[in-house]
Amino acid sequence: MGILTKIGCFLIGWRADILKDCGEASHRTFKRLTSAITIMMILWGTIGFCFADKYINIDSIYGKSLVSIAFMVIVLCIERIIILAVGKPTWSYLFRVILAVLMSLLGAFIFDQIIFQNDLIIKVNENREKQIQNARSHRLEMYNSDIKFLTESIDSIGRINMELYEKLQENPVIKVTDIDNKEVVAGVDDDGNPIKTKTTNVVTRSMENPLSAQTKANENQLVIYQEQLKKLQENKSVVDKEVRSDYAKRKVGFIEELNATWEVITSSILSIVFYFILFLVLASLEIFVLTIKSGDTHCDYDLIVEHQLNIKKNTLEQTENRLLNKKD
Repeated sequence: MGILTKIGCFLIGWRADILKDCGEASHRTFKRLTSAITIMMILWGTIGFCFADKYINIDSIYGKSLVSIAFMVIVLCIERIIILAVGKPTWSYLFRVILAVLMSLLGAFIFDQIIFQNDLIIKVNENREKQIQNARSHRLEMYNSDIKFLTESIDSIGRINMELYEKLQENPVIKVTDIDNKEVVAGVDDDGNPIKTKTTNVVTRSMENPLSAQTKANENQLVIYQEQLKKLQENKSVVDKEVRSDYAKRKVGFIEELNATWEVITSSILSIVFYFILFLVLASLEIFVLTIKSGDTHCDYDLIVEHQLNIKKNTLEQTENRLLNKKD
C-alpha cells in the first residue's frame, strides 16, 4: 500500500492490513472518508489560524500554526468518533448533527468577519463613536456636577466672609476680661490657725476679634476650591480627547466584532442570503462524514470489523458457558 493510503488510514483510524484485503467498495468509502476528513481539517485549520491572528493576538507564525493544528486535531478526533463507531447508528450520531450545526454557525461567523472585513471596520467605528459619545456625556455630567458643587461652595463661603468682614469693620478689636480667683492668708486666729480669704483679680485686655481667624481659614478654603475648580474646568475642556484616546487604545474584541457582524448580516436581504448559503455549505461539510457512515449499506471493511466483533462476542459467551458448566 502507498504512503498516502497509510496516511489516510492513520487519519480516519482504519487498519491498513484489513483494508488491503477489502474490495473496491471499501476503497471507495476509504477515499470518500479521507477526502471529507482532509476538507474538514483544512477548513478548521484555516479558521484556527484566523482566530489566533485576530482574537488571541498571537504575532508569531509558529504560534498561529500551533493553534491551527490544535483545531485540526480537535476536528479529526470528533470525526473519528463517528467513523470508528461499530454497528447501528447511536445517540452519538444525533449529538454529531447538533455539534455540526453549532460548528457551522461558529465557522460562518468567523468567515464572515474575514469576508466582510471592510464593512465590519465601518460598523465597529460607528458603534464605537456611539460609545464615545455616551462615555463623553457621562463624564461631562460628572464634571458639571462637581463644578456646580464647588461653585456653590465658593459662593457660600464668599457670602459668609462678606458678613464676617462687615462685623470685623465694626469691631476689629474686642475687650476680654480675665478673672483670677485665689485664696490668701490674712492672719491667724486665737488658736494659731491661718485665716484664709478669697481675692478676685480682674484684668481687662484688648485682643484681635476671633472672626478674623475664621475669615483667614475661609480664604484658605476658597483657594483650595478655586484650584480644584480650575483643574475640573481644564479636564472638562479635554474630555473628548481623553475619551477618544482611551477607546483608541482598546483592541477590537471578538464579541464586539461579533455584534458588528450580526448587524452587517441583518442589514440587508442580500447579506442574509449570503450568510445562509455559507452556513449551509459549512453544515453540509460538517455532516458529510456522518452521511457516509450512516448510509443504508456497509462496505466490506465495516462487515469485517462487525464480523470480528461477533466472533469475539461468541467466543466470550462460549467460554463463559463452559466455566459455568464446570462449576455445576
